[in-house]
Amino acid sequence: MLIDWHPFGGGFRLSLGAFYTDNYVSAKAKDQKVTINDREYTVSNLSGKISLKNNFAPYFGIGIGNAINKSNRRLHFSLDIGVMYSGSPDISLTATASDPLLQAQLNQDIEEQKKKFKDEADNYKFYPVITFGISYAF
Repeated sequence: MLIDWHPFGGGFRLSLGAFYTDNYVSAKAKDQKVTINDREYTVSNLSGKISLKNNFAPYFGIGIGNAINKSNRRLHFSLDIGVMYSGSPDISLTATASDPLLQAQLNQDIEEQKKKFKDEADNYKFYPVITFGISYAF
């Protein structure tokens, strides 16, 4: 949901609102060799997911174009450039080693790998948003 403000009465606008985001990246492996925390393991099962913590992400943007345009033109264009704040991501990673003797080491490496992912992902709380629109009035 966005609210547009046209401070000069023309096509230029400022937008404020929020996006619903259900973005995530997931990984699964079964009976595969994987590298976790720079060590190679053969796992019987692996499951991982990185998802955005906030489902509603605040948004601010600027744009050109007017959705409610009273001109006689039928073809309209719009362009928006903004930023969305999604917060730090949630990270989950679990695996079962094919060799039960390696499970304790695998668990330690999973925790270290999750920490590395989290530290790097914390740098990406803001996401750029660029939209281009075309509309035609009948």
